Amino acid sequence: MTSARTIAYEVLLRVQTQRSYSDSLLDALLTKSQNLPPTERRFAKALIFGTLRNRTLLDYYLMQAGSFRPGKTDVRTLAALRLGAYQVMFMERVPDSAAVNESVGLVKERCGPKAAGFVNALLRRLVRCKSSLERPKVAFEADEAKFVKSVAVAFSFPEYLVQRWRHRFARDQLVALISKLNELPVKAVRVNRTKITVSDLAERLAMRGFGAEASALCPSALRLSGPGPLEETPEWREGLFTVQDEGAQVLSLLVETLRPHSIVDVCAGIGQKLTLLAERFPIALVVGNDTYLRKVEQSREQAKRLGLKNVRLVAGDLLSPTLRPKSFDLVILDAPCTGTGTIRRHPEIRWRVRPSHLRKTASLALNMLESCMQLAKQPGTILYSTCSLEPEENEEVIRKFLSRNADFEVCRLPDVPALLRPSMGEFGLTLFPHVYDCDGMFFSLLRRKP
Repeated sequence: MTSARTIAYEVLLRVQTQRSYSDSLLDALLTKSQNLPPTERRFAKALIFGTLRNRTLLDYYLMQAGSFRPGKTDVRTLAALRLGAYQVMFMERVPDSAAVNESVGLVKERCGPKAAGFVNALLRRLVRCKSSLERPKVAFEADEAKFVKSVAVAFSFPEYLVQRWRHRFARDQLVALISKLNELPVKAVRVNRTKITVSDLAERLAMRGFGAEASALCPSALRLSGPGPLEETPEWREGLFTVQDEGAQVLSLLVETLRPHSIVDVCAGIGQKLTLLAERFPIALVVGNDTYLRKVEQSREQAKRLGLKNVRLVAGDLLSPTLRPKSFDLVILDAPCTGTGTIRRHPEIRWRVRPSHLRKTASLALNMLESCMQLAKQPGTILYSTCSLEPEENEEVIRKFLSRNADFEVCRLPDVPALLRPSMGEFGLTLFPHVYDCDGMFFSLLRRKP
């Protein structure tokens, strides 16, 4: 019988062994489990993301409880141990007996009685000693190595990534950033102002139990709190809003004064930025392109739900024959990246950042950016963006692009709201989660010199 714990276990195991993404795996498994009650669905999500966000810390507690070495434990057993430990240490409403017994059952079914016995003994010891376990603290006054290690354990981040960011941030700022990346993301929506005002939508959602707060970053955004999935409300079905992080919505502010008549989003994905621009520039032709037909269809469905008539969609690579050269006032490139700015939504990303991966994504992004030149009119503008915090994928890509293409320059964005101006750099705008409480984003607006 499918349960929240079964789904959580499967997701955790696949994330560990197949480098899959937790949110897409969860969606797929929940789709197959239509009869699972809403409370169980929410429980499964809480188990998955809570366990992923606290992985190192859970191992730290388990090692205090008994003979346990994560690197020498079978991944199937390890997933069940962490899942059980998270319930014991962090979920007060879950009885310890249920946390232990269900974890034992998961392992017994997949690994046999010996592994089940090990899980049973270790989790029961954890229950007995949890009140006396040493809780890790950030060693602000310690030397560099001890400080980095303490942050890595306290916030369950790999030491490599903590050390990497330490080179760029003071100790207090580093802790603020990592702490923010361990929080649940803000529930934000983009109001479709072609259909409704921000205040009217806030009132309608308030009647359904959602608290609504105006965004300090984007005039078309609302920050929401409240029960249940937003996609199940009548307002969503009517196309009155799109669920989208405030950081991504900043894009529209950066191109506000361009007033483009033709726009192409060359990596449109499921159409979040594409439909944002179609709403903001209703008389412009907005073309979305993606290599995956499934994503093109999702973009089409979203544009239809929002009632946008100025969207055209194509499936193909960046230089698809359907994208005519020098045809667009504005070219949008949301480049492939490591996604470190979205760790709040994808906690497993923290374990996947490696120098080799960064070099690969940065090289790909630079090649794609240079291909975008062929699509831009003369004159024309390219908006490069990532959801990364890494300079290799952001400033370094722009620096290399400019060194190889002397006829382009970075736009200085004089109309950027005052709140964002401190985050402007030589090559673009960087949004840090601990500063703006949104996804980490990088934007650079490039144009041919007059």
